[in-house]
Amino acid sequence: FVENKGFLPVRRHWQMSLTQDVGGRLQIPQGFELRHFLPGDEEGLCALQSLAFTGSWGFRPNTVEEIRYLVNTNRCHPEGVLLITWGQRMVAYCWTMDDPINEEKAYIHMMGVDPGYRGRGLGRAILVAGIEYLVKRGMKEIELLVDSRNLAAKRLYLSVGFQRKGSILWYQRRINTG
Repeated sequence: FVENKGFLPVRRHWQMSLTQDVGGRLQIPQGFELRHFLPGDEEGLCALQSLAFTGSWGFRPNTVEEIRYLVNTNRCHPEGVLLITWGQRMVAYCWTMDDPINEEKAYIHMMGVDPGYRGRGLGRAILVAGIEYLVKRGMKEIELLVDSRNLAAKRLYLSVGFQRKGSILWYQRRINTG
């Protein structure tokens, strides 16, 4: 139907689910620290998101105001936004959110690592920190979406026990404006 309307498939995202934690325990690399989001972290998180995702398909950075709003909604808790820091610099984050209907289900809403700090185990560390936080809150299922072309992220998620549950196909239509 959508292709008949001029829309073409442009991207596929995997829906992934974790129902039992099999990925090991949290190990923060030496010299780095794990902490929760604090009021005043909005600008740093905004900058980290931009570093981690600029150039990625479909990425539109959050503004400081959007982050401030989202962190204080009923689906999100400031302690559910986990950060890994190097000194005062935020270098990795995992943003968790609750499911609006099922109180035993939550999401890894977004996570990323500063490109200058990749390859040090921070992606695994921040993901495991997010999973542990959600499990301690009583979550029985954790879901996330990942671009099917992001091979490193898919390997990471599979390695800690996520399984592919389905996929979402993104369509796009060119609009001639002139």
